[in-house]
Amino acid sequence: WGGLPAKDAAYLPLPKKGIKGTECSSVTFDTPPIKYDKSGFWSITTYNKEGWLAFDKAAIFNKDVKKNADGTVTVRFNCPSQANNLQAVDGFSAVLRMYMPKSVKEINKFIENGRKKYAITPVK
Repeated sequence: WGGLPAKDAAYLPLPKKGIKGTECSSVTFDTPPIKYDKSGFWSITTYNKEGWLAFDKAAIFNKDVKKNADGTVTVRFNCPSQANNLQAVDGFSAVLRMYMPKSVKEINKFIENGRKKYAITPVK
């Protein structure tokens, strides 16, 4: 409901595993296959328990992040002294949104793999 067709955008809800309250947590993921040269972009948006944005800055965009040495990206939640951090409330949810995929086939493969690989977990 409310999403664009796969040729224009794709959405990957990020599950949480083992997070208690608002402890520092993170997710690391591969760079999504989108048309960066055509203004394509990705973002991660956080929501409260009711599904609403809890803060004015509830999202982080690909142009705002510092990549890891291997080209992956780590986004952190409630880790204020660390790079790529978003403040989130207890019971938050997060969605990786990707706009202007290179192809439906590539973005569907990314999502399929991402469902198995990417989860928000506590930072140790």
